[in-house]
Amino acid sequence: MKSFNRFTKVCLTLLFIGLSLTGIGFLLGGWTDVEQQITNRRLETVDFDRLESLEIQTSIILSPSKDDQFHLSYYHYLKDKTVPVRYQLGEQKLTVTDNQQNSFVNVNGLFEVVLHLSQQNWVEDRIPRLEIPKGTNLKELIGSIDVGNLHLEDVQIDKVQLSVNVGFVELNRAKLGTVDVNLDTETFT
Repeated sequence: MKSFNRFTKVCLTLLFIGLSLTGIGFLLGGWTDVEQQITNRRLETVDFDRLESLEIQTSIILSPSKDDQFHLSYYHYLKDKTVPVRYQLGEQKLTVTDNQQNSFVNVNGLFEVVLHLSQQNWVEDRIPRLEIPKGTNLKELIGSIDVGNLHLEDVQIDKVQLSVNVGFVELNRAKLGTVDVNLDTETFT
């Protein structure tokens, strides 16, 4: 009976310490920080009228647009000082590059990983999306991706010249003309 009392006292003491630390964390603004982690992002969308060529240096999803314009969209996490994607349009050629310090996934702590995985949007939100009007035929797609993925969904491209070091290329109802793809690892589906 003595060991049960000692065990009970230790458990109650540890429970009290845990609840005290939790209360102190909430009083010092812990809950506010959790809410800011959830809502601390903004969807950025850039519209283009005409585009013939695309050069990429980052993971990207190419998918059909709902209207007759090109849309480049990505999430900007406001706590990050830099915008995650850099783009430049010149002579109907769009260049999209990665502007993050670490590959396409920039993690600042274990809490952020758990939070985003619980929302099931961690990787999807980190990949920029270019929407192409249905029936539009891009002349060329040129790209070099060190770490990342390329998703081509229901698009038409005449010439593809692509190099992927780590990651995969996924094609879904994509119509491609001349294809030159160099894959170092992973898969091509």
